[in-house]
Amino acid sequence: MADASTAYLRAVEITKNYGPVTALDRVSLDIAQGEFLTLLGPSGSGKTTFLMCLAGFVEASSGRLEEAGTDITRRPAEDRRYGMVFQGYALFPHMTVADNVAFPLRVGRMARSERKARVAEMLETVGLDGYGDRRPRQLSGGQQQRVALARALISHPPVLLLDEPLSALDKNLREQMQEEIKSLHRKTGSTFVFVTHDQTEALSMSSRVAIFNHGQLQQVGTPQEVYEHPTNRFVAEFLGRINLIPLQQAQLDGGRLTGRFEDQVLTTAAGRATADAPVIAVRPEYMRLSQAAPGAGENGIRATVRDRVYGGAHSVLLLSSASGLELSLDIGSHADLLSAACGEQVWITWPQDTGVAMSG
Repeated sequence: MADASTAYLRAVEITKNYGPVTALDRVSLDIAQGEFLTLLGPSGSGKTTFLMCLAGFVEASSGRLEEAGTDITRRPAEDRRYGMVFQGYALFPHMTVADNVAFPLRVGRMARSERKARVAEMLETVGLDGYGDRRPRQLSGGQQQRVALARALISHPPVLLLDEPLSALDKNLREQMQEEIKSLHRKTGSTFVFVTHDQTEALSMSSRVAIFNHGQLQQVGTPQEVYEHPTNRFVAEFLGRINLIPLQQAQLDGGRLTGRFEDQVLTTAAGRATADAPVIAVRPEYMRLSQAAPGAGENGIRATVRDRVYGGAHSVLLLSSASGLELSLDIGSHADLLSAACGEQVWITWPQDTGVAMSG
């Protein structure tokens, strides 16, 4: 969580109930001014409900929202003056691109000449210079998204809220728009709060990621922190593939966790694990294929190759240990993949400091 003294937006114990259903369960989160924060989680995790509470479209059942130290919990959405980009763009089909972008300024009764200049500047910023006279139906999905962004940013809002704005785009266009949104964030300096269920999108775009599940905030940190140092099993499994290795006879000693898996002794940093049913979580890219037993400072498991999934430059090797634990490795297709035959017994090794210990 950001330092309270630097937080621009603060959510304190925000809870939202819909009858017997708890959509948000005492969520506390600080958002720094100018940061790009992504709310990430599966469908129904509470991330969009939290965004709508920030926007003022949903009233929290309990808790408090602050902006720059001022309580805004009951402040109406129109008085918060945040920009909002919806999943479906919500453009007015009967208006031109320029009129769509200018709409917030017309509502605010800005003078026509100033409004026209501001719209021209914003259309140039989002790469739509010359498109002002077109209708939304004459634009591609990516162009419509740019119009929605321009309309949301035209009033220079201190906060821009984005609710899965790229979900309807194809892969290539989605990746292009990710870069454009990041560029807009840098240009405007506004605080961006972005909702997605796409892990890769969250990790590639954000300065910090807040991970939700079942209405609860699971972990907040930089993309590298949440990916490489997940604090619980849900975060570890949600953020891409990971190998979870259960330990027997586990012992904690001086910040290290040691235990047995099959006939091997494995060691890693203790993290948040206890000696009660701990697991070691290891990302597939940290594991290596070897014909030799692990060396000093390494962990290792004897496993059998079950399948090879070709993926271009990098592929996935699927294995199982003697007790049936399924494992996966990311490997180079042109080297390691050719040396691993299905049915072959190999060693899977990884440095001790690349695993993350947690309670199972």
